[in-house]
Amino acid sequence: MQRFHLHVAAYSLTVPFKMREELYHNLYDEFGQGDFSKAHPNLFEPLMDYFGGAREEDINAETCHLLNTKISLCWFADGLTHGLGGMGGLELSIPMQQRRVLAHLRRRGISKELQEFFVVHCELDEDHGEGWFASGMPYVKTQKDFQEVFAGAMRMLEARAGVYDGIYAAIMKSRKPPKTISINEVAELSEASA
Repeated sequence: MQRFHLHVAAYSLTVPFKMREELYHNLYDEFGQGDFSKAHPNLFEPLMDYFGGAREEDINAETCHLLNTKISLCWFADGLTHGLGGMGGLELSIPMQQRRVLAHLRRRGISKELQEFFVVHCELDEDHGEGWFASGMPYVKTQKDFQEVFAGAMRMLEARAGVYDGIYAAIMKSRKPPKTISINEVAELSEASA
């Protein structure tokens, strides 16, 4: 969460000048719209601390794959179109993902202050995604360009989905397996309750 703005900034170095305006709007929002206490990493860290903080053993291959995908698309500039698809697609998808997390936090009674990171992303990221695509589409001219935008989006979305898969696998691994009982124990329980 502390690095997303770096990917946006790195990608902005390789795109046409006119496209940078939208990316800088995205960065402005990432940094709290002028209030650094509302910068997205600063909103996310208290929630992480509430749940015990990030630990080294929490790092999983799926998260590393997402990071590497962002680096590939933004830093090594797989090309304007791949980066546009990856980052634009990610930004468009975030509100739907974050709404589900936010609903769960609310059901758990987590304070509004700790929910703020997710509220902000539900409000802003659809506009960011639309802005990324609107600013980049003048440079997407051929069928090959459109295919590359799609390929970049799919790479990023598959990597993001993998993060959820990794989190789920870690949760399931940490849970104790359910106690199994033999058929004799079932029979004994049936007799006892009769």
